[in-house]
Amino acid sequence: MPQPDIQTTEERPDLVIDQLNEFHALEAQKKFCAKRQEEIKKHVLLAVGLKNGTITVTQSGFKISTVGKETITVNASIWDSVKEQVPPEFWPIKQKSSIEPDVQKIAAMKFANPELWNKIASAFETKNAKPQVKIARLKVAANDG
Repeated sequence: MPQPDIQTTEERPDLVIDQLNEFHALEAQKKFCAKRQEEIKKHVLLAVGLKNGTITVTQSGFKISTVGKETITVNASIWDSVKEQVPPEFWPIKQKSSIEPDVQKIAAMKFANPELWNKIASAFETKNAKPQVKIARLKVAANDG
């Protein structure tokens, strides 16, 4: 790929300074646009809603999806103190080099055996991950831009 012919500031100072100023202005616009998109995403989350999973709606030629996710961590010392309250076959733990929560078993236990889950829930910390918002324009006709 041929290299562009960029002149140094000694040879043509106005060209380089103009490009640097334009670059700086574009960076400012990019930051403003990113901030504005985040504001719009917050509004979309309020309008569409958020759950652990995906909600998709179609409106005014746009497909809008919100995706919520939880992350679960386990406190090993608390787990050691509460695990005997639940039969080992129900332990929502994956044993690796360190213990990790088994998200599928946790969900199953919360649904099927909430009383068992309540006995050990203090060993687990659940946080909501940053929600995702996807907005895509739907093509209505072949010549739609």
